[in-house]
Parts: sequence; C-alpha cells; structure tokens
Amino acid sequence: MVMGVMAAVAQGVLVGPASERWGEAVVIKASLLLSAAGFLGIVLAATIPTVLAVTALFSLSAALLGTATTSLTSQYTQLEQGFTMGLNNAAGSLGRIFGPLISGILFDVHIAFPFLFGTVVMLAGFLFSLSQLKQDKSRSSAVKASSSQGA
Repeated sequence: MVMGVMAAVAQGVLVGPASERWGEAVVIKASLLLSAAGFLGIVLAATIPTVLAVTALFSLSAALLGTATTSLTSQYTQLEQGFTMGLNNAAGSLGRIFGPLISGILFDVHIAFPFLFGTVVMLAGFLFSLSQLKQDKSRSSAVKASSSQGA
C-alpha cells in the first residue's frame, strides 16, 4: 500500500513541479541517489515504521526516476520518438526480468544481498548520470520551443 500511494503522489503531484523547477536531469540524479539510500535503508531498518519509511522513500524516488527518465528520453531523442520509447520500454522490461532473477539468486546467499546489490546498481547509475546528464536548460528550452511551434 505504501508503495502504491507514494507512486501515485510522485507521478500525480511531484514530478511535474520538480521537473519544471530543477529539470529532468536533476530529478534523475536525485532519484538515483535516493533509491540507493532506500535500498540501503531497507537493510538497516530494524522496526516496522522504519521499514515503511524507507519503503516510502524508495517508492517515491523510483516513481520520480521512471517518469523523469521517460520525459528526458522523449525530449532528447534524435530517432523517431516511438522507436526510442519502444527501446526505453524494452530496457525496462529486461530490468524487470533480470532484476528479480539476480535478486533471487542473491537472496539465497544472504537476505541483505539483493538490497545491497540494488544500492550498488543505483549508485553506479548515479555516477554514470553525473557524467552523462548535464543540466542544459538552453537545449531543454529549445526542444520545448520547437515542439510548441510544430503543434
């Protein structure tokens, strides 16, 4: 329930204002870092309220991440938008196949390993985003202007 509520809040209320204020690149970077913190927090949580709080943090950041990534991908593609969105969805599908598979194997070794692996993956994504996602408001503004002129 916590995950569903936080996803709805993120997608319905937060992602638009956050993207307008800071841009998708900043939202993506912050979401990756907060997701890593959420995964690590699950390992460290000792009480039910703490588990619920870090689950809420993780769910919120994951929902913001997915929405901001889709938005930025659609803005910056140089290919046909439908093709690019299809590739984006295919990558997400692969993650939903291999993530649980790897996590299940890691869970058999130790209960904390899937969450620690998730922490490492999110931190790696964060570090990658630092080098690849520059906050370029001029490009973002140019993309929005060209799309509004074409409409």
